[in-house]
Amino acid sequence: VDVLGNIEMIVLDEVDRMLDSLSKYSTERDRMRRKRHPKKVVTLLEHIAAHHNSLQLPLQLIACSATVGRPIRRDLAKIDNAWALSAFEIVRATADDLLLTDAQRNEMKTARFSDRNNGPVSAGAIVPATISHQFVAVRKEEDKYAMLQYLLTAVCPDQPALLFLGDNLRVRDMVQKMRYSGIPRAEALHEAMGFHLYDSANATSTS
Repeated sequence: VDVLGNIEMIVLDEVDRMLDSLSKYSTERDRMRRKRHPKKVVTLLEHIAAHHNSLQLPLQLIACSATVGRPIRRDLAKIDNAWALSAFEIVRATADDLLLTDAQRNEMKTARFSDRNNGPVSAGAIVPATISHQFVAVRKEEDKYAMLQYLLTAVCPDQPALLFLGDNLRVRDMVQKMRYSGIPRAEALHEAMGFHLYDSANATSTS
């Protein structure tokens, strides 16, 4: 399956943390280190952009962050030579952009907290009607995988699912465990997108 060819839009949440863009005050040493060891998300985006350019496929990139500055837009523009800094439009959404009716506005859950610089601040969020949430409580750590296995095999055996792992878990080990326990469709995202081929081609030997 051409997974890359099916991608029409990429959404990066907390892009400032993902890119960790260098400021104009960064040292030459920091810049050289970043050049030798680029962020994996940047390398992945370059791979996708090159693929779509070769086949003339459309691609939209949405980068979300509470702090969008020139360094972030500059790093995003470097991903594809066809992109320019001015191509990235900054959109600042407000509650009025999301809430269409007074009823929805009244139903919005608002959390209030105190900001040491700006005083009391209210924040809220609303979920579109097409999205529903379900919460499953698992009391014991050792029971988490059994619940995951039940959900993916009995509750939604044919629906696509995206699994987020903690830092203490290896993706490859989890994929092997899932396949062994009756979830053959389990696959690492970077392998499904062909990114492992890039890793192999650019691997360096160390002594």
